Amino acid sequence: MLKKQSFIIRVQKLALLLLALVVITPISAASATQIQLVTDLGNVFTVKNIGNGSQNNNGPSNSFGAAFGVAVKMNTYDYSGRVIYGSSDAGKGVSLVPYATVPQDTKYAAVIRDTDPVTSLEVPKLQAAYDYSNGALIPRALSPNILGYSDSRVIGTGSVTTTDNGITLHTSDGSSYAVLQVNDNLKGMTVYLRGSTTGSISFAAPDSPSYDLIHTDYNSNGFLLYSTTGLVDSPRGIVACDMRSCWGTGQIAHTVTVTVNAPATTSSIGSYSATAKHKEYVVDTCWGWGRGRHCSFHWVDQYTPLQINTVTKKDQVTITSLQYTYTDTSWLCSICDGHWAFQLYSTYPLKPLSTFTAANFETQYTIPVTPGPLYVIMKGDNSIIKAESYNPTTDSLLKIYGLPANTIYQITKNSITGVEGVTDGSSSGLQLNSQQITIAQQDDPGVTLLLYPSSMYYRGPFSTAVFDLQHLNITHLSTSSDQVYVPFAYIQIPVAVPATITDVKINHDVTLGYLDGNYSPGSSLFVPIIPGEQEVDITVNGQTLSIPLNAIENPVGLKAIPVITNTNAQYSSTGQITSIDVNTVTSAFAIAPNTGRMFATAALRVSGESSLTSDVSMYFVPNPPPPPRPRDPLSVYVDVYVNGQFVKSDLIYYDSDPIFSPLQAMNGLTYLQAENYKFKQTTTIGNEFVNVNAGDMVQFIIRTTVHADGQPITIKPYAVTGGVVKLGSTTSAASATANIYSGTIITGMSY
Repeated sequence: MLKKQSFIIRVQKLALLLLALVVITPISAASATQIQLVTDLGNVFTVKNIGNGSQNNNGPSNSFGAAFGVAVKMNTYDYSGRVIYGSSDAGKGVSLVPYATVPQDTKYAAVIRDTDPVTSLEVPKLQAAYDYSNGALIPRALSPNILGYSDSRVIGTGSVTTTDNGITLHTSDGSSYAVLQVNDNLKGMTVYLRGSTTGSISFAAPDSPSYDLIHTDYNSNGFLLYSTTGLVDSPRGIVACDMRSCWGTGQIAHTVTVTVNAPATTSSIGSYSATAKHKEYVVDTCWGWGRGRHCSFHWVDQYTPLQINTVTKKDQVTITSLQYTYTDTSWLCSICDGHWAFQLYSTYPLKPLSTFTAANFETQYTIPVTPGPLYVIMKGDNSIIKAESYNPTTDSLLKIYGLPANTIYQITKNSITGVEGVTDGSSSGLQLNSQQITIAQQDDPGVTLLLYPSSMYYRGPFSTAVFDLQHLNITHLSTSSDQVYVPFAYIQIPVAVPATITDVKINHDVTLGYLDGNYSPGSSLFVPIIPGEQEVDITVNGQTLSIPLNAIENPVGLKAIPVITNTNAQYSSTGQITSIDVNTVTSAFAIAPNTGRMFATAALRVSGESSLTSDVSMYFVPNPPPPPRPRDPLSVYVDVYVNGQFVKSDLIYYDSDPIFSPLQAMNGLTYLQAENYKFKQTTTIGNEFVNVNAGDMVQFIIRTTVHADGQPITIKPYAVTGGVVKLGSTTSAASATANIYSGTIITGMSY
């Protein structure tokens, strides 16, 4: 027979007799599903001990709850998901943990569990507006094309057309391409760029500002970039000869120095070639002897390839010694004209500033400012490019009209989150600018909009917002700190007879009215454990009883840890992601039965992984830097809270030696840097102690953390005359996953 509790409830009705002290006779051990109840009047009832799949934190059932005729126990739950908070439509997300601290200016918070229902909608294009109607997105009209050009030519065969949809190249020849000279008034303008290509589309500047690639002669050698004429050398050459020899010799020697503002790379110089052009005196026939000999002749043009000697300085190449020397001592005259022309050609004298190769692309783009002409080079049949008017400081990158107020959302791309938040409580639209929606990227236009219609949100003044995920209710507490609190533990009070429960309160002053209701036999009342909780008041069928938490016998024991995992993923189109974190949490709750030292021993198997990638567009081809060194850790912490107040956080496991897989690659003028870390599955055991007073509610929160730092981009810009050549745009993505496979947490008192 279990001992009586310290309080007795006087009842007037038979139903309330079940709330009087009873003798509890368990059918089996602590895990029994049925318990026989015997009242003072000898009535016998059989009820179910409801476990509902949660983990029992306490071990054997206790004898408190004689008032209900069944053992009261504590259940813990483990969640994975996200806590989202913010002060505007675009918020910030962190891993779902019991305590999530938020800034003072926070206006809303939401909690998403991985198991929550979600509606997925495809957003085909950004820099666009949509209407949300009947669960679908209906696009509004896009803006017209503003990308204009002053002149154009097609190298090869084909044509160019312009409509509101953009500029299109038509060519059936894979080697042909279009050169468009961009209007000067567009330089420096920020636009939203869209396009598609079967080859490539580039914004490019000529190697020298003086090059005019629209009107320059083009032949099989390439663009004629430099030519000298009228060079006269002395002696002019030989004018007479006999059958044996010519009188005198002729020699031509000339040097031309040309400076080309080309990138200092072998591939760029490889497009250049030079020739010497002159007329040769070709003898047709001769008659007579000796000095009286005469010849008939004709003139022909001759082209002699010249070797290019170069001197490189930074991004500037000086082509020197376009030199041709010829001495003729033959018996036939061949140098009889001293007029020479030196010619410099290039098949592609261009510096690509940005190159797009994707079948479809879209991006915010600032049109480059160049001292000379700016060109758009289009390759590939039916390649199309379009620029739309866009001001990132005033224009929205995405507008969705008709969304319900207080809609919890995430915008993702390839399962990586770019922005998340809650729509405004007084409007029905979502408007995000380029600073908020950082997921726009060149390749594969569009994003995915995820809506969470059943997930919980809170809007209002903060101190502490308690998200009761079991009852889908939010309670606001007045506290000194601003935080989102998610109960991971509940007091389970099984009900033996029909009962009307009202006025459920925590510490006599925090009312949990959402727990009021009619409870049938075999059901249970679940009361969340919240910060500072020491007792629970319950009014049952008009009678009030108080349950001090320290009256729960055997409040410490064993908890089995289930498999839990959590992932955090981010994307940025505006720069390199410097770091990413993820937490996967399990916890044990216990009430101190007396003053002393409480302990928790955690044994669990953990693993994790992380990945950070960066794509950097450049104006030059560098030598890739050495691969970065691994440095990211997997850690296991125990956070200790007593009566809802943080006490300490101790590290019980640390792994700084993951399997490290770096990647560096060049794809044209795009540099890819990636770091992947993988931590093997391992078992860790840790002990934690804390001083307590009788009745203290203690939370041991075991947090498996993966922290990944992005490796700095070590390619350096370099200085040139008049400025610095900078790296182009950087896009990056990062993800991290922390896993808890299984384990146990044992709590107890150290005497």
